[in-house]
Amino acid sequence: MMYGWPGNVRELENAIEHAFVLCPEELIRLDHLPPRIVPENRSLLLPAGLTLKEIEKKAICDALQRNQWRKVATARELGINKNTLRRKIKRPGITDCAEGAVRARLD
Repeated sequence: MMYGWPGNVRELENAIEHAFVLCPEELIRLDHLPPRIVPENRSLLLPAGLTLKEIEKKAICDALQRNQWRKVATARELGINKNTLRRKIKRPGITDCAEGAVRARLD
């Protein structure tokens, strides 16, 4: 969760009540939550309906781009071994991060 909930349970209750009042449907979305709770950088959020492999691919691609495709730094950030990262990069799909604009250097 991206929000620290400094007000603890009361703040959580108020946020849920706020969302419930604003939500005309059954599913509460980010737009229904109080603005202070929703992260400013929504790129950290993942769209609903992604598979675990798609989430993993997005996390790896984002980390590779943040680290300028330096695999050791990326592996350290992700908390995995560099060889594990290399294996995951070799999988189909990882080398076409950023709509094919960036290609993995496998050496």
